[in-house]
Amino acid sequence: MVSLALVCAAAPARSALWPDLPDRLATDLASADTLKRKAAAEQVHLLGRTVGGPLAKKALVDSEVEVRLAGAGSAARLGLDDVEPLLLPWLTDADSRLREGACLFFARVPRPKLVKVLARSLGDTDPKVRLAAVAALGASGSIEAVAPLLARLDDPVSKVRVAVARALGRLGDKRAVTPLVSKIQDEGSDVRQTVARSLGELGDPKAAPALVIALKDPALEVRIEALGSLGRLRDAGSVPSIAPLALEPNKKAGAADVRRAALAALGRIGTPAAVEAIGKTFGLFEDDRALVGPSPAREAAVAAGATAVPVLLALLEPGAGGTNIGPSVTTAASPVATSAAWALGELHANGAGEAIVKAMRRGLVPLPVALYSLGVLGDATHLPTCLESVSAPDRAVRVQALAATAKLLDPELPDGRAVEPLLAALEVALSPEDRAEIAVLLGRTGADRVVPVLAGLTGSKDEKLRLAAIDALGAVGVATAGPTLLGLLGDPSGVIRLRAGLALGRAGGADSLTKAIDRLVQGTEVDRLAVILAISQMMERHGDAAAVNLTKKVLNQPVPERDLLVVAVGRSRLDSGASAVLAGLLVGADADLRRAVAMALGARVDDPTAAAPLLALAKDADATVRAQAAWSIGAALDVGALATLEALAKDPVSSVATNAAGGLGRLLARGKSAPTTTSASLCAALDDERALVRANALGALRLLASAGRPSLCGDGARVHKILAEDSSDVARAIAARLLATQVSGATPEAAAKARASLDRCALTDPSGAVASACRAPVRPIKPGTTALVVFVAPDDGGTPVPRAPYVLERPDGLLHVGVSDRRAAIVELRLPKGIVRLRPVGES
Repeated sequence: MVSLALVCAAAPARSALWPDLPDRLATDLASADTLKRKAAAEQVHLLGRTVGGPLAKKALVDSEVEVRLAGAGSAARLGLDDVEPLLLPWLTDADSRLREGACLFFARVPRPKLVKVLARSLGDTDPKVRLAAVAALGASGSIEAVAPLLARLDDPVSKVRVAVARALGRLGDKRAVTPLVSKIQDEGSDVRQTVARSLGELGDPKAAPALVIALKDPALEVRIEALGSLGRLRDAGSVPSIAPLALEPNKKAGAADVRRAALAALGRIGTPAAVEAIGKTFGLFEDDRALVGPSPAREAAVAAGATAVPVLLALLEPGAGGTNIGPSVTTAASPVATSAAWALGELHANGAGEAIVKAMRRGLVPLPVALYSLGVLGDATHLPTCLESVSAPDRAVRVQALAATAKLLDPELPDGRAVEPLLAALEVALSPEDRAEIAVLLGRTGADRVVPVLAGLTGSKDEKLRLAAIDALGAVGVATAGPTLLGLLGDPSGVIRLRAGLALGRAGGADSLTKAIDRLVQGTEVDRLAVILAISQMMERHGDAAAVNLTKKVLNQPVPERDLLVVAVGRSRLDSGASAVLAGLLVGADADLRRAVAMALGARVDDPTAAAPLLALAKDADATVRAQAAWSIGAALDVGALATLEALAKDPVSSVATNAAGGLGRLLARGKSAPTTTSASLCAALDDERALVRANALGALRLLASAGRPSLCGDGARVHKILAEDSSDVARAIAARLLATQVSGATPEAAAKARASLDRCALTDPSGAVASACRAPVRPIKPGTTALVVFVAPDDGGTPVPRAPYVLERPDGLLHVGVSDRRAAIVELRLPKGIVRLRPVGES
């Protein structure tokens, strides 16, 4: 399958900084103007550790305090760990700004061995210094910091007490539980709030009674934090105290926030009693407004997991869910049964489909919700039930029936049961939108007999219906669709031609491939892009030596689409001789063509003739070519290329090193010959100063963990540290997914540590996206691969941007860094199924 998308041009990368910046900053640091020196000191981190490090150190010994502080900020951002001798004297300097600055540096670049030194700053007369010292001790990760921090729980400044409570929670030492419990009634509500949160982070059930008392705190924020911590402790004994808060009356201030927190806590506790308490809120407050969408109560039931299933099934029974009104209503006959059915669908509960259908027939669950849940459950045995409503007069029912049918049909598993009901629905459908949706579903049946009907719809006057029929022909994936789609390659509409090309790639047979190549060879008036997109996918199924040789006639034509055609040749079948053809193109080739060849060779998995040209491209003078070669080596070559990738992982160019780290993961996770140990280069890359290199090393380790390969670097402490402290959002997010993946195969102690780190991240990370990644369940990498073609366009919709840098995040968690081709296209091969994101290039 080939997907096609249009995206906005990426932002400039940091590597695109003015080339004279290092010299200019060095000059400004020597200026007599204090403001110039300060401004330069604030920017030297942009130069990276190798170039910017010496300049930051120079700023640290400047005569002016403001310049030194700016230099300390840059040194912290660079992670310089060898400036300790320059900063230690600051801790006892007469100027409180320097004392604070030194502590702030060690908060960002922790030094566990300095705990005793930093502890002295806890008695500083300036509360700002004490605050910074608390932050440094909390970041140290050393249990030796616990005792001095406990001594400051009674600091006269509430902000310091808040920071101490937060630091103790971060350190995770359960010795802090009893002292913190004594502060749950501190005079400051901000202190009580932080204490409640930290008690949850520490994970000691002994804190539960104090947190239950805090549920009656006069401050709303304290009550909400106490609820969150009881949920994290999964304290079953607190359910009777939490349950009434889930029914907090609307007239109370902050009632909705308290209800949400109480429901979330009940969901995390997840006992049958907790689920029963959640069920009592079904149909009330926010849940009363939910039909086929989520609500806090429904999400809490889902969070409870498998324990919730028996309770929810019982709520589908007559008498538990309300009055029987009849099976045709579209508003909930029983709000309790309605929400129970929704949650059972989201839980993918085995056997729930039959219970939902029975409740629907009895009128307890409205048709839209029942159909929605059946679709989410994904059990194809309930396809006939969904098909009953695909032509229902009620639009709300019809929409859900069509959506559920789409989820239950898989074109790769042809299911002829749906054909006749869908054809009947097509006959009576009144709107073009409904006809288009039904056409798409006909394609998903995978049945050869729908091809004539869909071919007829491609002649419709309605473009949306035409496009739906074209896409459906591609989804059917049978060669009989080829002639119709070939004919559409000459349509006056460029949109039609493009979609026909994509569909032909999915459906066309060997004869269609030959005819499509002939169009390139013979015709000048041809939509080359549409034709090449069709050829590219058909090559993967039918591309033999004859097809490759025929394609050679147009490979050297100087047209922008040539790079895409080169990649198409690479995708041809193993015995096609494609690698030799691709290697021949390298003679005298420009960087664009060499990069395209490197990408194409990445499709030559297990083709030994691809190794020599790929390894040669890994030494190319052009960094974009080396980067693509590194990525392709990981996809196509075996363990013999391990040393090459390990060397590329140390390349001074970020894009090369990033792709090499990802390539190491792909190579090590694939094939029986891959080593059983974790590559030392991946572990070393976790300390790389470049964010994307660190991120891709983490992604590679996650790939190894998913493949059941060793994925730990030592005791795993470095990954926990990245999750807690790394400056890059993308690195922290991937570290979260790695820890979540490692949990299932870890020892109980390691699994508990990983869960604690993820819980802390979900609670405290400043990025909502990272916090969500820490909360998200592990999603296995789906089997099967696809290909993606993306065209990079500017924000204003103008001409597509060739050679635009990009960072693509794949469903397997790896990052692919590159530049678009001369046609402004990005091609991603062997892509796992799932969500693809384009990351800002500036993160590199």
